[in-house]
Amino acid sequence: MYRLGDEEEAEDRVFLAGFDRIEARKQERTKTELRKKRLAYGMAAAGSLLMVLVIISISVGLARKSAMPYSCKDEGRASYDTTFFVIGDWGRSGTKDQRQAARMMADVAQCMRPSFIISTGDNFYTHGLKSSDDAKFAKSFSDVYNQASLQVNWYAVLGNHDYGDQIDPDEDSCAANTLEECPQDCCYSSVWQFTGRVKDVRWHCQNGTYNVPTGNAALLDIFMMDTNPFIPRYLKEAWSKNAGGIWQQNGSLVKQQLRQRLAASKARWKLVVGHHPIASFGEHCKYSMNGDCKDMAWLEP
Repeated sequence: MYRLGDEEEAEDRVFLAGFDRIEARKQERTKTELRKKRLAYGMAAAGSLLMVLVIISISVGLARKSAMPYSCKDEGRASYDTTFFVIGDWGRSGTKDQRQAARMMADVAQCMRPSFIISTGDNFYTHGLKSSDDAKFAKSFSDVYNQASLQVNWYAVLGNHDYGDQIDPDEDSCAANTLEECPQDCCYSSVWQFTGRVKDVRWHCQNGTYNVPTGNAALLDIFMMDTNPFIPRYLKEAWSKNAGGIWQQNGSLVKQQLRQRLAASKARWKLVVGHHPIASFGEHCKYSMNGDCKDMAWLEP
């Protein structure tokens, strides 16, 4: 009787011990999972910190790089017949990005000094100049491209913004169909760019067509052309009737002038510069031959 009881007690102990072992294993698994989570959190935190440090390092590196001057590439004794720069849509009233681009141009110019600089238009955002003394001329041009290596002639054509794009003569007091109708020193018009040389001797701009003196007529002729009269949608806009505006330009005469200049040229290379493209994958051609490209297709060889 007592032996049986002892056996039952022993069995109970074995049975309970099994539960203890199960519970112990559960606790161990819990501790293991907790250690794994802590390790994962630690690795994630370390990874995040590393990523932050990498981003900071890259940012600092880019900042330092952007502040570094352009390093001239050693091209031995390479020489060029003609060197010139081309820039467009640049007149941003001396913003940080514009000044940075100007500094980079000046750095490159120290390595390869340009004979002149070409501007493809939209010289003064957003509506062009509103008087012959408009401070925007200096703010966007003279005071920005003032480095010694950029003191060469600039030859420009007009873009749509130079004609007072988005300015309505019926709503803006500084816009009218003629200069006489405007208040004094307050009249958006492309004509003020034609007088810019009075303020900065580097500046050359006119509508219609004109030639750039390249210094090597047998090699290169550059023809500057106002392409705005060839964009029909502009003629539907009120601003096209601003003083000196697109409505006052003769597109047929511009075509005739250009063809005469091209025919008379004996240069090996002939370049035509205008604000609007004949081929482009950009938005103004809508990734096809529509839009500006369609309007300028007549210029294709």
